[in-house]
Amino acid sequence: MDETITNTDLKVTSLRKAYGGSKVSMFCPVYDTRGYQAKIQVSERARHRHEEVNEITELYKQKSKIYRILIRKAKEAKWKGLIGQIETD
Repeated sequence: MDETITNTDLKVTSLRKAYGGSKVSMFCPVYDTRGYQAKIQVSERARHRHEEVNEITELYKQKSKIYRILIRKAKEAKWKGLIGQIETD
């Protein structure tokens, strides 16, 4: 690609020098996309956190279900044991 310096490029360069590069997006958003990239990164991180929360919630539900089943089985076994003791007595 042939990169030629245009009048707009010179204005952006002089604005960067004048404002330390931090306010260029106010003047020329086409050349300075740092704010946009930061927004994208923040939204991606939020999406990943949301996915992690969903995974953890799903695992917790599975764990709770397993514990409920184990407790029910233990109670059934206990009752069967007690019934067996009563029958033998």
